Amino acid sequence: MLDFGSVRDLDISVRLGQANDDPIVRAIAYLGPVFLKEVLLQVAPKLAFPRHSGSVCEVCRSIVKNPAAVEALRRNANLFVPATNAVANRLEDHAA
Repeated sequence: MLDFGSVRDLDISVRLGQANDDPIVRAIAYLGPVFLKEVLLQVAPKLAFPRHSGSVCEVCRSIVKNPAAVEALRRNANLFVPATNAVANRLEDHAA
């Protein structure tokens, strides 16, 4: 499961920093959960996903609440981190 811990144990700004630096969170923000689901279908085809999702939020939830999916993404981050960084850099360039 994608969980950064309680804000009672550590300042919220630290927890936000951890989340913002996390490759999975960044990929969700820049590439979307459907993209990550496609990665998961390639690297962990035995993972179960709902046949139909009512919204992108359901796709995201099915990934971040699934410890096996999170672990598979962490093991295969090299498949999406370059694309995440490319999109982030392009957006930063356009904002400048």
